[in-house]
Amino acid sequence: MNDITFIKGQGGLSRVLPGEDHYSGLIYYAVYGTTKPTNWDYGVTKQITSVTDLESKNVVATTTGFEILHYHVSEFFRLNPGGVLYVNIQVLAENNPAPDFTDMTDLVNYTEGKVRQCAIYVPVAFATAMVGAIQALVDTLETEHKPLSVLLNYDSLEAAITIGDLDDLRDLTGEKVSVVIGQDGEGDGAALLEAKGHSPTCLGAALGVLSKSQVHENIGWVGKYNVAAGELDVPALADGQKIKELSANDITAINTAGYIFLVKHIGISGSYFNDSHTCIDATSDYAYIEANRTIDKAIRNVRTYLLPELNAPVTVDADSGKLAEDYCRYLQEKGGLALKYMQQAGELSGYEVFVDPDQNVLSTSKVNVAIAIVPKGVSRQIEVTIGFTLSLE
Repeated sequence: MNDITFIKGQGGLSRVLPGEDHYSGLIYYAVYGTTKPTNWDYGVTKQITSVTDLESKNVVATTTGFEILHYHVSEFFRLNPGGVLYVNIQVLAENNPAPDFTDMTDLVNYTEGKVRQCAIYVPVAFATAMVGAIQALVDTLETEHKPLSVLLNYDSLEAAITIGDLDDLRDLTGEKVSVVIGQDGEGDGAALLEAKGHSPTCLGAALGVLSKSQVHENIGWVGKYNVAAGELDVPALADGQKIKELSANDITAINTAGYIFLVKHIGISGSYFNDSHTCIDATSDYAYIEANRTIDKAIRNVRTYLLPELNAPVTVDADSGKLAEDYCRYLQEKGGLALKYMQQAGELSGYEVFVDPDQNVLSTSKVNVAIAIVPKGVSRQIEVTIGFTLSLE
């Protein structure tokens, strides 16, 4: 029958998610000698709302020296179309030495501390000193009330990765830094590794999932975060070794050493992140990204609620000179509001706020508030006991 047919397309409306948990940054280092994109100077941060927006700024898939940037931005928005992404491009010094990463501080300050997670792509062979340098910068930003988590790419410069020789990231002290050693094995990522001689990794995809997830969620959640869609169908390491060609012991070794990569699971299609490791001892409270993001959000939100009380008058008990009980209850309730909303959103298991009245604010001008948070757990292992029985009675 004759008719008029309509096909709905995606026009790139650049809708964004509510809140600021998805605010993300990407620092991209070009190799020495790379010509900057037209109208985009090195060291300049720009907000990118979509791949189309990036391409309008003269960075397309074939822009010499920026092919990997286009790839990471494409992967970010593929996995989180509603994310907000700030991109800062840099160029390495002559002979391509490792940078000092202070450009990350510039990006965070440009966004006035809104960025919650930042990915850093640098085409330099990975060294553990990079983790320490980035962590030091993050520590400083945290004192300025701008906490964030950082993803760093692992580059082997096309040299074969020997599993047994990998640095153990769990021996480091970079609780806010995670190293991504995984990448695509047969798609665009694999082609970029071949063409450029250094690994793009799956950094953009990791940043996309991280920015889309709630703060308490593990980016490897199998029921929610399948990242395969043509791209990333075949997981590999940064040197191109396919995960399916590695032994189970090798895969366990890479995971135990604290790297982030992609895996397959028998019984379900797709590709998934192995875990959310950070570069610190596995026994630390902050050994995983979701623990850091949860505490960071709690700190940000509690600060927002308590900040109006800074330099405010404080009622004391006229007989003892200590804090009045009504004031203690008021401060506890106000400080707890932020955590109450986080718990309602499913981001916390529970919390407690306590203001001890036995404080001498008249002498110290200081009020101490104690907060205890019970986080959400993560089911990294599920053990099932199963067997036959003669009867169910």
